[in-house]
Amino acid sequence: MGAALVAALVDIPLFARATTTPGDQLGAALVLLRLLIAVPVGAVAGGLLCRTVPPRLVAAGGMALTTVAFVVMTSWDARSLDGVASTVVLVAAGLGFGLAIAPVNAVLLAVTRAEMHGSASALAVVARTVGMLAGLSLLTAVALRRFTAEVDAIGTPFELCPETPADCAVYDAATDAAVLTQLHTVFAGAAIAAGLAALAALVLLRESRPAEHAVGS
Repeated sequence: MGAALVAALVDIPLFARATTTPGDQLGAALVLLRLLIAVPVGAVAGGLLCRTVPPRLVAAGGMALTTVAFVVMTSWDARSLDGVASTVVLVAAGLGFGLAIAPVNAVLLAVTRAEMHGSASALAVVARTVGMLAGLSLLTAVALRRFTAEVDAIGTPFELCPETPADCAVYDAATDAAVLTQLHTVFAGAAIAAGLAALAALVLLRESRPAEHAVGS
């Protein structure tokens, strides 16, 4: 979950700056806000759903929704953020992240003793943070390698525009396409991470007797 989340936090604004809001950091942040505003809504909804639905199904459903959203992002082009459809995708991704928060905490607290709840909750945050750090490193490394390969295949401005190498529209367009390929690679990696999180939720977030009951027996 952390790996997918950091991909959204870092690369959605980068995508915005590379396409519809070039050089506009505020505009890029407002694009990300479409996702972030849905996270607390999903978190509250996830908490309510856990009252009647098994937590593992809530978390898995949320991460599956995020997976689908990232898969759609891999097909975004330079004008995708101008449409309403992109807002729907970003809100869906944010809802998915939010839905997974409460179930993880609920199961974690259910299987630990009361005196350990503070440490257990803290470790959940640490685990998510470690996932963000590892995910950022891995996805960035893979995406930059893809970008480098794309740029190497373009050739130089001197080869493409021998008469006007300083103003080569063909080279600029190809470079912009390489940037989008790099970001699409990150989104694809985030989709894989979110999908793995959905599977992990189904397997690991199984209901169990509270730890204090188990110890007492």
